[in-house]
Amino acid sequence: MSPFIAREGAFWLDCVLLGIAMALVYDCLRVFRRVVPHAGFWISLEDLLYWAFVSFRFFGLLYSENNGSLRWFSVAGAFLGMALFEKTAGPVFVRAVSSVFLRMMELAAKGSRRILAPFFRAGHAAKKKAASGKRRLGKKLERGIRLSKKRLTVWGRIAKMNVCGRRKKRQRGE
Repeated sequence: MSPFIAREGAFWLDCVLLGIAMALVYDCLRVFRRVVPHAGFWISLEDLLYWAFVSFRFFGLLYSENNGSLRWFSVAGAFLGMALFEKTAGPVFVRAVSSVFLRMMELAAKGSRRILAPFFRAGHAAKKKAASGKRRLGKKLERGIRLSKKRLTVWGRIAKMNVCGRRKKRQRGE
C-alpha cells in the first residue's frame, strides 16, 4: 500500500475518532442538563460554546493533518463517528451516567438532611418559641394601645369640657 493512501486512511480514522469524541462531549453536556436542569438561555449558550469548541478542534485536525483543506471524506468520517457513538453507546452512556449522578446527589441530600436535622429542629423550636413570644408581645401591645386610646379619649373629653366650660363662662360674663 502506498504511504499516501495509508496517511489518508489514518487521517480518516482520526476524523472518525474526533466524531466519537465530539459525540461523547455532547453526551456529557446532556448528562449535565439532566442532573442540573436550567433555562433555555443557558442551554443555548452551552450549545454555542460546544459548537465553537468542536469547530476549533475540527479545524485544528484539518490544519495539522490535511494542511487546512476541507475534504468531504473528513467531514463524512466525523459524522460517521458521531452517528456510531449516538446509535451504540450514547443512549446507554447518558442514561447510566445521569442516573449515577442523580443517585449520588440523592444520597448527598439524605446525608446532609441527617447531619443538619438537629439544626433544623433547633431552628424550628426557636421559631415556635419566638412565635409564641410574638403573640404574647402582640397581645400586650394591643392592650397598651387600647389603654392609651382610652386615656387619650378621656383626656380629649376633659380638654373639650374645659374649653367649652370656659367659653360658656365667658359668654355668661363670669
